[in-house]
Amino acid sequence: MNHESWVMDCVFWFMILSFSKKVKNSLKVHKIFFMACFVVVSFFVGFMLLFFNKQQIEISNKNTIINSNIDNNKSLTSPISGLECENYQKRPIAVMLSGDEITRPLSSISQADLIVDMPIMKNGVNRLMAVFVCKEPLEIGSIRSARHDFIPLAISFDAILVHWGGSHFAMDEIKKSTINNIDAIYGHAWAFYRKQDFLPQPHNGFISFERLKNAIEKLGYRQNNEFFRFSHCYNKEESCAKPGFSNVSKIIIDYPFLVKYIYNKQENNYYRWRNNKPEIDKNNGKQVKASVVAILRTNIGQIDSQYNNVDVYGKGRLDLFQNNKHVVGSWSSMYNDFKRLYFLDNTGGEIELMPGQIWIQIVDMETKIDF
Repeated sequence: MNHESWVMDCVFWFMILSFSKKVKNSLKVHKIFFMACFVVVSFFVGFMLLFFNKQQIEISNKNTIINSNIDNNKSLTSPISGLECENYQKRPIAVMLSGDEITRPLSSISQADLIVDMPIMKNGVNRLMAVFVCKEPLEIGSIRSARHDFIPLAISFDAILVHWGGSHFAMDEIKKSTINNIDAIYGHAWAFYRKQDFLPQPHNGFISFERLKNAIEKLGYRQNNEFFRFSHCYNKEESCAKPGFSNVSKIIIDYPFLVKYIYNKQENNYYRWRNNKPEIDKNNGKQVKASVVAILRTNIGQIDSQYNNVDVYGKGRLDLFQNNKHVVGSWSSMYNDFKRLYFLDNTGGEIELMPGQIWIQIVDMETKIDF
């Protein structure tokens, strides 16, 4: 018998008994029956209240607490991209990738949860750092050397850094930091391979995800994710489409090589172009598309003739694009004294991000951006 039947039976018999002569004669018995019905109804109501209360999730933000009926499956999402996946608890892996024209198309570039695109020398090419949580690409490359500016960002994502050597500034930073790393030159060459007939050195270094997992196991690195997740919104009509922000269908970043994002309304994301060519993933032949494009302005100078020094500490101007909208705010790596990269709106609250791939474009104060 279901709960509704119990309640209806109790109400029915109570009404009958109330108008029955026998009630007067057997008041004690009927009182007991009524009390039993009352207990059953109270139990049922209490159970239903407890059930629905469990569906209420309190989301704390800097300034407010939001009550939301978020689907329980959202807890099974990548803390970086916000996408649901089996590997949501896996520790992020950050791989240094080439920005040189000769290495295009890159393998795995569409499969990362997040990519950082940063200038590594004045008027020269950029280098990329792809961060993986959900996907396990068959092949990742071309892998290049680390730069010291990327290391604090990798640490902020709780990532294991994968690289092919590094500048002496980067290697000094790795030695003094707490980051776990897998390096093709210093100690871990067995995890990598070169594709001799594919590209000339130093552009032909690659790794498979199977080798990555074996290396992490062999080195005894922690494998569970401790990254304090980004805030995400799962209803673009309410949470992400804040009023007052202008529609943006095209973003152009004036690096020495032009980077462009073009908004696709049907898919609600931004297709990426570089040097007026679509950014393609060699693994699957698909063009790269971002749900979020975050442009971080900061100070960029030169340490010597070969290397930039990019200021990734502190805070600066943020231009964030998602859901065909432009949000002006600030980025901060020291917000609330917690070493993590935050995207903040003009009130100081954390911006909720559309689930999907995130591209972080780091530019200096003078770089021209058109949209």
